[in-house]
Amino acid sequence: MLVHVDQKVRLAVQVCDHGFARRALRKMIQKCRSDVHALEAAAGPRFWVLHIKGPSASLNYNKAYGCRLKYSAQLKGLERTFEMIAPCFQGDILTIVKRDEEWFLDSLQLNKCTDGNQAFAVADELLKLIHRTAYLFVRLSPSFEIGYIQPYNDAGEPLRRALRARATINVISSDGIKELSLLDGSSTLGSRTVSRVLQDKNIQEAFSLLGDRDVGWHQIYDIVEFIGPSAIEKRKWATKKDVRILRQTANHYRHLGRPKKNPLPLNPLTKGQSQTLALKFLKLWLFERLIVER
Repeated sequence: MLVHVDQKVRLAVQVCDHGFARRALRKMIQKCRSDVHALEAAAGPRFWVLHIKGPSASLNYNKAYGCRLKYSAQLKGLERTFEMIAPCFQGDILTIVKRDEEWFLDSLQLNKCTDGNQAFAVADELLKLIHRTAYLFVRLSPSFEIGYIQPYNDAGEPLRRALRARATINVISSDGIKELSLLDGSSTLGSRTVSRVLQDKNIQEAFSLLGDRDVGWHQIYDIVEFIGPSAIEKRKWATKKDVRILRQTANHYRHLGRPKKNPLPLNPLTKGQSQTLALKFLKLWLFERLIVER
């Protein structure tokens, strides 16, 4: 095992946090002194980053954590981000480590898996927790993804990798496509909408509620509040009961920290139903402004 310290790393953990005894690691460092470089923290003691090379990596894991490494998940992402974040996740429960030129996620949870598919599912959950932890402490948005699963035999030798492929399917409305393509004079509805948004700050504010992804519970609730429940009822876009159920459902899910204070209605809507209703209200509200433009 070679121990390197990357001089570019700013976020790191102390030697004792790697799961190695200080004395054992000190001996290892002395043995490999020619391959070790020190990193001075801005205002504190020295920090170290482990960089494991070669196929013997799983055997080193055995010695460090007292168990055999069965599966390891390759991580994909920017090298610089790995250099900063990897030292923050070191321990027997999970560890991010660099082997040769690739980064891997090792975990006792992965060792419980019986096949590659199961290992992928566990690795996905662990990575989700890593992302949320990194966001909470350092405001880092999700930056890594799982590549392949590397299994090892009893001798610590790598076996054939487990791979997977993903495809994102975006289900769109064919009626919506026809609607946006309708010509009114020299412009389609899509072009007229964008043109109107650029001119009207009120519509810009409404569009800011949509974001760049599928609308969530917070956005559903905010859309109803922006238009106004009474305005929706007055225009007969929905009944008072339907609006109440929609608001109460969305309010419950956006306040999951206080579920007792914000209970679900007796007949709550699904997220899909809620999204459809909220977007319908916003479209109708927009059409009123497009008609005024004429």
